[in-house]
Parts: sequence; structure tokens; C-alpha cells
Amino acid sequence: RAGREAYDVIYADPPYVDNRAGEEEALLPLLEAIGEGDVLARDGVFVYESAGGRRAQVVELPEGWREVMDREYGRTRLRVFGRGEDG
Repeated sequence: RAGREAYDVIYADPPYVDNRAGEEEALLPLLEAIGEGDVLARDGVFVYESAGGRRAQVVELPEGWREVMDREYGRTRLRVFGRGEDG
């Protein structure tokens, strides 16, 4: 990565899935890859779009991540994640 700048915002809009387990199967590897790849700026955010209506389940995030926002807009859910342990 020498000489490349990190991104301030990374946005993912994978295909919606019919169940919560499928959504988390897509989200967690993305968080891990972004964390390992060091492509997100220290103060940057990762925005993840998915189907709405399933906010109740809490997901254990990989180490070094925190959830900044979780909102639903109609049938769409937007979750925003940042680096670090504290919100």
C-alpha cells in the first residue's frame, strides 16, 4: 500500500438476501477485509446497505470495529461502521 491514500468512505450494497444469516455472512468478511487491507482512513466510515426490517439481532463485530449508526429508510437498512472500540 505504500504511496496510496486510504478512503474516507467505503460503501457496500451487496444483493439483498432473504435471511439475517445471509446478510451477516456478507457483512463480516467485508469488515475483516477492509480492516486487514488498511484501505479505510483512521476517521473513515464503512457504509453497508441491506434489506430493512431485521434490526433486532445484534452481531458481534470483528475486533477494531464499532457501529456508528443503524437506520432504516423504508425497506432499506443503512449501517455505518467506524474503526475503534469506542462510539
